[in-house]
Amino acid sequence: MSRVIDGVKQYRIVEVGIGEYSFIDREVEVRNIFTSEKGVVLGGWITVLYGPKGCGKSRFFEVLSQITSEIGVDTDIVIVSSEREVWSVERVYTPKTLKDIINYLVSSLNINITTDGEVRGYADMVRLVDMISKYVVYRLRRKRDVIIVLDEVRADSPERLSEFRGWLESFANVLRNDASRYWKEFNGSLALIALTSDAMVKEIRFKVGMKVNWVFMWNLPYDAMVRLSKELGLGYDPKILWRLTGGNPRALVRIKINGLRSWFEMEVLKSVQVLLREAGKVLKERLWLGIEKLINNVDDVDPELEKVLLELNIGIFTGGGIPISEVPKEVWIGENYAFQIPAYYYTLKTIHKMRKFDITVNEVLREVEGVD
Repeated sequence: MSRVIDGVKQYRIVEVGIGEYSFIDREVEVRNIFTSEKGVVLGGWITVLYGPKGCGKSRFFEVLSQITSEIGVDTDIVIVSSEREVWSVERVYTPKTLKDIINYLVSSLNINITTDGEVRGYADMVRLVDMISKYVVYRLRRKRDVIIVLDEVRADSPERLSEFRGWLESFANVLRNDASRYWKEFNGSLALIALTSDAMVKEIRFKVGMKVNWVFMWNLPYDAMVRLSKELGLGYDPKILWRLTGGNPRALVRIKINGLRSWFEMEVLKSVQVLLREAGKVLKERLWLGIEKLINNVDDVDPELEKVLLELNIGIFTGGGIPISEVPKEVWIGENYAFQIPAYYYTLKTIHKMRKFDITVNEVLREVEGVD
């Protein structure tokens, strides 16, 4: 594990329009993935891993997959990605040890994978993952720990949500039985991690129950956020950045690209305005009371407001899952719910304090700067 951590710490990211910067190490998450203390990755189990939008779930596993492949540990991480269409495989990240196997499997589906992992042709995610799992269990006759990561599984309709729930329940039973047999015979293990949106997790968490593991990942802690902001060359007060982004890597990158004020106007104020409009339709005269309860205690959110918060990805459900990250104690984070980034919290607080919906960036920043 120490070799993996060292490799992750040295990893460099190159992004168009930004340049090169360090991947902030995520040592806590690496340790929790590779040790049994948290019970995150267990042979024969599906783990549903969720967290704030832009907290780095996909990037984390991409880096982890490349590092484990390069240093030659006994763990293979295969990433199957569906970035636009639900259940349609669009990218596959394959470690060197499994490249021939994956190429053989995808060719049987009449598709192929380019050198950068892009899938040419249509492949159903469920079928491909099922094929990979069975091939690993029955054909790979050597000691390996294989983790299949489904990147950003989405269910954007009741029908798709029902499909995902049914697949989780049925595949969990198959995986547990097959992988247990493989584990015993060949001293290896097979596990699957589904990365998904938090709104969907709230819908299915208590329906699927303990057939799968439920784990959540959080934004960067304060010190890591400071390091990333320096790497990106952001010249803003770290305390202000923390109260706006809460350590969310994507938010920090967007601030680098657009500047703090433009980012705030485009991605925070506009989202809050949509929230108020949609919440007003259901809460009506109770809207102001709903906002007050929310900013006083995020766990005390009105059920009608909660639904809108989750659907718009302004709030996140944190209950029912094991954290693999350091989760700070802040007013915008509760036991069961939290704001995806604190900028939403301070915007709603400013709106409630001024008793008006049409507020400016400067008015919110004054509220943020006045925090002790």
